[in-house]
Amino acid sequence: MAASGLTLVKKSELINLSSSVGSGSVQCDVNRTRGNGFLWKGVGEAYGHVSVGILPIYNKATSCQVVASDGSNTIGMWVSSQSANPWNGVGRQHWRAKATCKSMKTPSVLRCQIGGKSHCWTISSPCARLE
Repeated sequence: MAASGLTLVKKSELINLSSSVGSGSVQCDVNRTRGNGFLWKGVGEAYGHVSVGILPIYNKATSCQVVASDGSNTIGMWVSSQSANPWNGVGRQHWRAKATCKSMKTPSVLRCQIGGKSHCWTISSPCARLE
């Protein structure tokens, strides 16, 4: 039973990954699996072919970043649209990396702040298309 105001999180929802450089892990509140509308494009078609993470519909992040799974490298991202593109799904946020996939370590983690929690998707191959 949880104390008032606390939320219980299943161990299976956590991943041992850290935002501290050199610590060897990335801190995440919720480990998200690919699928369910998530799309990673290692090479996007617009904006100079930088990598893009497209979030599932209704997942509105306030910030996102790509972090090496060992915590040694962080790449900022910027939101480029609430896409009206029917192929990518209307209303899905498009977060574009400030660097190309070749500058990302393998594996990396896409970490986004959604509803006050860090949601993370593992990016096993940053230059690939992952759905």
